[in-house]
Amino acid sequence: ILLLVVGFGLLRGKKAGIGYGWGLGLLQDGLSGDLLGQNVLSKGLIGYVTGAFHRNLGYHTMITPLLVVPLATLFNAAIHLGTKFLLYEVSVDKTVWTTLGTIVLLNTAVSPLVSWTVRTYTLRVKRSAGDVSLGRSR
Repeated sequence: ILLLVVGFGLLRGKKAGIGYGWGLGLLQDGLSGDLLGQNVLSKGLIGYVTGAFHRNLGYHTMITPLLVVPLATLFNAAIHLGTKFLLYEVSVDKTVWTTLGTIVLLNTAVSPLVSWTVRTYTLRVKRSAGDVSLGRSR
């Protein structure tokens, strides 16, 4: 879900980034059974921030998600670990750092595939919306 939020934020801008971040974060909160609102907050902020870089970074290369996704993953983890520490006083030990490192590596490795999928989906939606608005049928 984090990778989708980053992809839509980079490709479509701040409004789409925060919208997808909020919606997908709410879906993730509902399905996880964990603290409600935690994913809405983290994914919404990540969508907004990556959307703010839309004009500067955009999707000019496939390297952009490789640079943004590790930072977004660390930010997401900081929000989750921070709220767990503040509410439940859960401490961070060695296994948490090991797991976080693994998640950062996996997210970074999968990000080009997810970015390509988001780009392809968005271009198809734009193309089909353009056909409908011009009165063409498919």
